[in-house]
Amino acid sequence: MLRLVTHVDSRCNISTMIAIALLRGLIRREVRTEQQINQIIQRCKRQLDYFVKNIPDAGQNKEAYYTVSSSDELSRLLTAESMDDLQLDRSEDRGDVWKCLGAGIFCLRYAMARLERVSGQEREDLRKTLFADTINNLVLRGGAAQANAAFAGALLGAYLGYDLVPEKWRKGLRDYTESEEDKEADASKEME
Repeated sequence: MLRLVTHVDSRCNISTMIAIALLRGLIRREVRTEQQINQIIQRCKRQLDYFVKNIPDAGQNKEAYYTVSSSDELSRLLTAESMDDLQLDRSEDRGDVWKCLGAGIFCLRYAMARLERVSGQEREDLRKTLFADTINNLVLRGGAAQANAAFAGALLGAYLGYDLVPEKWRKGLRDYTESEEDKEADASKEME
């Protein structure tokens, strides 16, 4: 029910449900194939429909929820076959939560498909570069690049593993986090 507190928009509700379900499944190693991704998406759509039909106070506009779970636009973005299909650089769509969701899921599907086609040493070599190559390609597509890369990075990191996130990115994140913690500590000392 967290999504009800933080995301009152029906587009955000379905996005949050799918994102959390996918991340949970990836971390627990229960999601390893595109078919399992599709099953999670369908389960989330059914859950949203159930919620709207059975919860007395599902919000002001129940119809908005129905149109979300059956939306052609959502389906198109979640089944994109190329990054071009996502149209990430359209300025009028910047910040669209469904585009971010679609970008992350596309990157996850792409990684799974690439790894399925190779084996042995070739697979291991690909695994080492797949995270960075996929994220870099996504960022170059424009749009809400930071949000898209953050979500796609979370999915790819959960799927491929922390060790396959490039070391300079992991170190950079650690340095950034420590720097921000230092700034917060300094700011709190100044307030005393």
